[in-house]
Amino acid sequence: MYLFYNDGSLDASDYITHDDDHGVPSAYGWWNSYIALDLSAGNYVTAVSDFYLSIDDAIAGINTHQGSYGIGSGPYLLQIEANVPVTPTYPSSPVPIPGAGFLFLSGLAGLVKIRKKFI
Repeated sequence: MYLFYNDGSLDASDYITHDDDHGVPSAYGWWNSYIALDLSAGNYVTAVSDFYLSIDDAIAGINTHQGSYGIGSGPYLLQIEANVPVTPTYPSSPVPIPGAGFLFLSGLAGLVKIRKKFI
């Protein structure tokens, strides 16, 4: 499995990383590919194939090698997870204290007046 940046023209300069046999064992006892990276938002290309996949084949979008165990290819599972931190946003202009204070005090005075009326 290979991971590339997608800048619209896939070539070797877009290469980020690759992996073969570092994930969880499959039902056949072989290890699955696994890549864990923190990536910024953007466009990426993932090339997945049966053993063996060269970088040239990944870029070309073909696999010229035959599986060494004669089992064939697939099924493939591509799992992408996003862990995006939540950043609080604040108003660009603060609430003016004099205006907010006036409203609060006006309401409080009204409550005091109503209370005196009933006592």
